[in-house]
Amino acid sequence: MLYESLAEHLGFKRSSDEYKVMAMGSYGRPTYAERLAELVYACGEGTFRTEPIGWTAFTDPRLADALGVHTSRCVMIGDTGGDVAAAQAAQAKAVLVPTERTRCTEISDARVNAKVAASLDEAVTLVLEGLD
Repeated sequence: MLYESLAEHLGFKRSSDEYKVMAMGSYGRPTYAERLAELVYACGEGTFRTEPIGWTAFTDPRLADALGVHTSRCVMIGDTGGDVAAAQAAQAKAVLVPTERTRCTEISDARVNAKVAASLDEAVTLVLEGLD
């Protein structure tokens, strides 16, 4: 349930995209574990509670400096509206490549707020040609 809530909060599809959050977590360090523990806590009987989480408080501005790349120059290629939302939350660009799991509303939203490509090849071409 925690990963469902966190995935949804990050803009991914609840009860579907938790694996993305879990996978990303395995590459990280527990930099914000103490702060997160203040916001997510057990209530007993197997339940938990989360306080509202302002994710900008978890952003480390040194990351962009260390890599020499601002997120506005990054691109997320994904197949759900959650992928597009996550990119936009990080101030990155997004390209939606619809698959059988992509909702029609996600495609129409991406046509307005991001880019839509028919294939991964087309998405990469869009990125290489520039998304401005």
